[in-house]
Amino acid sequence: MKQLRVRSRANAHVREATQHSGLEIAHGLTVQASPKVLIVEDDGGIRGMLSVALRREGLVVDAVADSEDALRLVRESEYAVILLDLMLPRLNGVEFLDEFRKALPSAQTVVFVMTAFDDASIRRLGPIKVEAIIKKPFDVPRLVEMVREVVRTRQCASANTRRDDQGRPEERP
Repeated sequence: MKQLRVRSRANAHVREATQHSGLEIAHGLTVQASPKVLIVEDDGGIRGMLSVALRREGLVVDAVADSEDALRLVRESEYAVILLDLMLPRLNGVEFLDEFRKALPSAQTVVFVMTAFDDASIRRLGPIKVEAIIKKPFDVPRLVEMVREVVRTRQCASANTRRDDQGRPEERP
C-alpha cells in the first residue's frame, strides 16, 4: 500500500485535505491511500455502475474497457482487486489472466471474473484460477460486499505485518 509523508504537524490543512480526497490518516503523520480496484469491462453501463458503487465505499477505482489497457495499468499500480469480464476486445479475460500472471507472478491481487457464460461454456475454458466467478446479471450490493471483505482482510493482514515489523528488535551486524 502506498504511503505519503506529511512533513510537519503544522500542515494540518494538508491532513484535512487528504481526508476529503479518499486518503486516510494513520498513526499521526502517515497518509495511506485507499485500496485500489480495477474494473475491466467493455460494457460501459456495467463499468460505470460498479465504479460508482465501489467509490461510494471509499475505494479508489480505475475502470477500462479492454484488457490491453488493464495490463498497462497493472504494471503501473498495485490493485487489491480486479473485476474482470471474460468477453473483452483484444485479449479475452482468460488471456488477460495469463499475461497478468506472467508479468506479475508474485501479485497478491484477488480476481473476480464476471461473465454471462453458462456453466458448460465456463468449463470449456479450462481451469480459471480466480477468487470467484460471478454470473451476469449479478447482485451489485453483493459484489461490492465481496470486494469490501477482500479489502478488509488485506488491510488487517497489512496492519498485522506492520505491527510485527515494528515490534521486532533491530539486528546489528
